[in-house]
Amino acid sequence: MLVLAYTFGNNQIAKKRAETLIVAVKSFKEKHHRYPEKLEELTPDFIDRVPKAKDTLMFNAFFYNSTSGDHVLFYVTMPPFGRKVYSFERNEWFTMD
Repeated sequence: MLVLAYTFGNNQIAKKRAETLIVAVKSFKEKHHRYPEKLEELTPDFIDRVPKAKDTLMFNAFFYNSTSGDHVLFYVTMPPFGRKVYSFERNEWFTMD
């Protein structure tokens, strides 16, 4: 039960931090008329630093893909599968895996 509660809590943290990154990416696009190629381009003008997705030792990073024509931000919700993905073009969340 503790593991599930810990996982749920960390996923809530990741969702909140992801929302901050989404706002920063959208602000970047509004200012530069393009999406950033990587999250580090958001610093220091839009965010102070790129946060970890979760407060865990593994599977704690945000991933950003800007190469497929569909710019997405994602993180792992339940290792090794269960990726929560946000598509900037579609302006929506979906789950992969």
